[in-house]
Amino acid sequence: MKHTEPAGPALSRRSVLRRTTLASVAGLAGVTGLSASAAAQSCDAVVPDDYASIQAAVDDADAGDTICIEPGTYEETVRADEEVTLRGRTAPNGGNPATVDGYVSVEADGVTIRRLRITASETFDGGTFPDPFGVRVTAGDVLVEDNLVEGFRADLGDGAGSFTVHGVQVFGASGAGASDVTVRGNQIRDVRSDGGDEWPEYGGVAGVKIQAGADGATVTDNEITDLHSAGWAYGVVLATSASAPGAPTDVTVEDNDVSELNDGTEFDVFTGADDGRSAAPYPGSAVAVDTGADATEATVRHNNLLAPNGVETKDDDGTLEATCNWWGDRSGPTDDDNPDGTGTWALERGDASADYTPWLNAPSPARSCVGGQTNGNGASGNGNGNNGNGKANGNNGNGKATGASGNGKANGANGNNGNNGKANGASGRGRGP
Repeated sequence: MKHTEPAGPALSRRSVLRRTTLASVAGLAGVTGLSASAAAQSCDAVVPDDYASIQAAVDDADAGDTICIEPGTYEETVRADEEVTLRGRTAPNGGNPATVDGYVSVEADGVTIRRLRITASETFDGGTFPDPFGVRVTAGDVLVEDNLVEGFRADLGDGAGSFTVHGVQVFGASGAGASDVTVRGNQIRDVRSDGGDEWPEYGGVAGVKIQAGADGATVTDNEITDLHSAGWAYGVVLATSASAPGAPTDVTVEDNDVSELNDGTEFDVFTGADDGRSAAPYPGSAVAVDTGADATEATVRHNNLLAPNGVETKDDDGTLEATCNWWGDRSGPTDDDNPDGTGTWALERGDASADYTPWLNAPSPARSCVGGQTNGNGASGNGNGNNGNGKANGNNGNGKATGASGNGKANGANGNNGNNGKANGASGRGRGP
């Protein structure tokens, strides 16, 4: 991909600062209400005023610098290997954004990527390595915020090798500390990977992937939509890697809108066994735990899960915590354990399991998380504990314990016949365990 170099020698930091005149600073302060000092500090360098390329500005930056990027298209790959903030001057989804035609690789701790539009004008062929991405993070204490990642294309029909196209990839590479990464307020859309019917003539797409030994990632308030592939499509996925050890830990996925992922509009995903879920192209999954990842390291809540599979987990050993999400219908997800559910699927492959009760009764940001809880002497309920008086959880116990016939608050199998007690049980009135 073309890398735009500066038209002339890069300016030093001192000469850049010298170019900012007192008159311009005073004028900016008057318009914005900022002090002259604050206005002067808002940008340490401006592209292309001070540097012809973003990379040239990064190469000459000091730790903590903010590099502001004017509207326009910058055909380059950017390596943020210094602690800097890259900030577009205009909204990335407006009519005149600061566009990186290439990618941004975050390789230093403390980097912020904000308000950029990131796309790729080329189509990636089979065998591309590393896997294509809009933003890739291999460092710690990183914020990727308010960007637009769109328009990535791949065609693996040549059979040269399979890969996933990523919007944002947080990769815990060996020797690199990908930790405490926040991916917030981004739009990731219009990503497509074409290919054939046989492996490895197809690959996949992922809006946000947390991969390998990444430790501590928060994915929040993003809109992920219109991702399609001849193979798989994930909104947010936890995954291992063949090229680096480890599996993601301490991952929170909340307040995201995920929709239109391999939903049958681009590829015929619903034919064959299990409504197409047993062979490529696969129906898309809003949030997924891939093979080898630990489902217990993820918390999934307050999301709108509007892909064919609301969640998909392949972890046979752990349960995915996915309560308080919207599955597209008040009845909750489609799953054998929720026979009345008509929402998007909770896909538990093999011996994998997901805990999705209770669920939201309306789309997030609503917080009515009572779905699956019924009143009355039924299968799940908040009720009166067994033969209990006071506050207790236990077998005929006084105080706090766990069991069927305690005094007070109990988590038990049969929440019936209780006196003056509150029970969470399989057969009580109210909330089950």
